[in-house]
Amino acid sequence: MSVSWWNSYTPVEVEAIALREALLQMRRLSYRQITFCGDSSALYKYLVQAAQQSHPRLGPLDIQSYLEDILGLANGSYHFKFIRRNANVIADDLAKKARINISPAIVSWI
Repeated sequence: MSVSWWNSYTPVEVEAIALREALLQMRRLSYRQITFCGDSSALYKYLVQAAQQSHPRLGPLDIQSYLEDILGLANGSYHFKFIRRNANVIADDLAKKARINISPAIVSWI
């Protein structure tokens, strides 16, 4: 039996969850000074603004707890940049293929 729990989340929530997981992995591997780029305007534009403010205002409420986690994990060692989807065609294509295929989520760090 295959169950897809991603169907219960909004696209921006899935983006926030994926970013949080990526940050956790980078910290676990002791990688620092990484810039994460993404095309989720609600997520990345907020993170860029929050990095420039000492007390960021609330972000979109449906992802507020994820934003707090991400900013706490980033702690000045990680940066965020909004890019348009057409500027990162390869990542967009991989995301589409992952959504279409029914397979378990696998993260591989080579």
